[in-house]
Amino acid sequence: KELKAVSVSYLLREKSACSGSGRTGKSFAGKLRSRQASHGVICLAEYAGMINHEERLRGKRNFALFAGATHYRGGYIRAACIAGHGLKAAVVVSQKVAPKAVDRNKLKRRLRELYRKCRHILPPNIWLMILALPDAAEADYTSLEADLNALFTQIASKNAGNKRS
Repeated sequence: KELKAVSVSYLLREKSACSGSGRTGKSFAGKLRSRQASHGVICLAEYAGMINHEERLRGKRNFALFAGATHYRGGYIRAACIAGHGLKAAVVVSQKVAPKAVDRNKLKRRLRELYRKCRHILPPNIWLMILALPDAAEADYTSLEADLNALFTQIASKNAGNKRS
């Protein structure tokens, strides 16, 4: 079978169709996987290179590890790095950087996308916390990209001995 790519809006329509059919004991994800397998459908969001769940740093325990981290500073972004198992990252934007939640979320989305585009520069066994500086809220996408790229290059050169496990 040939694979057919679908958009996220298609999946949302499918979700509403699945939820209206009553409780069958199968989650929407399960129904979607079985439908994808039977119809040869893939979701664009799964293959768009988004940061997957395993690559995100979450939880107080993981954030507490960054107390003794090595810090790198760029014009708009600061990064804290520690050695870890696999490449993981977290993006932090405080209320001091952008008081409105809409602006904070937009900046987080931009930084996550830039991380996704530039993560090939980083060594494989590093945990990274990306912190937005106050000027980042007014910065355009290209200047954020240049700053993050330079920051990642600096991190990679300092952690060049960090080998895969």
